[in-house]
Amino acid sequence: MELRQLKYFKEACERQNFSEAARILHISQSTLSQQIKQLEEELDVLLFDRIGKRIVPTEAGQAFLPYAARAIYDAEDGKQIIRDLKGIETGVLHIGVTYSMSPLLIAALQLFNRAYPKIKVEITFATSEELLKQLDGSGLDFVLSFKPEDLTDDFETIPLFSSRLQFIVHSSHPLAGLSSITLKRLSETPLILPERGFATRKKIEELCRKHQMKPTKKYPGKLWILPVCRDITF
Repeated sequence: MELRQLKYFKEACERQNFSEAARILHISQSTLSQQIKQLEEELDVLLFDRIGKRIVPTEAGQAFLPYAARAIYDAEDGKQIIRDLKGIETGVLHIGVTYSMSPLLIAALQLFNRAYPKIKVEITFATSEELLKQLDGSGLDFVLSFKPEDLTDDFETIPLFSSRLQFIVHSSHPLAGLSSITLKRLSETPLILPERGFATRKKIEELCRKHQMKPTKKYPGKLWILPVCRDITF
């Protein structure tokens, strides 16, 4: 069984016409018919029913089609890997990135584009939760995000850096004079938090659930958001 026979078979299934399939494949109709016949002889089964000028896949042909398509896809994927290893870097790279990571990605893309100018980069911005769903569904090649606490072993991770979570208030805030703040005191303090799905929001809520606390998210007055940082202790 040869790869070209599988390609001929797949094209014939899609066109349901030997003449049309041969034209698309840039071969003669007799060559196509001969290769299909050899494939049928090897499989010892009829793959097409001939109905006038039309051809219709038999039950065996319909059953065999997805396996033929998979073999063709895997072969092309393998050839692409070899081309990349030989230094002919082409193709499309699908990257998922959280909004907070976008400055890091933009800086890296400048270097990447200079090193691999033939590779097209497509970027999807979303929350960590949304991006992982797309990564699990083979919609993305990789994701740039903070690592979720509940990440399963199905995903391979590469640590790039670590980041400390800090509590930020105005210098006139009643808590500004503290050198640190406990989780209990933090849960009692009105907070400005990102929308659900963002890594920072999930981290805070997970910590509060772990210690059976509930963060206060509504602030009944002045918003204390200017950057004076105090470390959080747990």
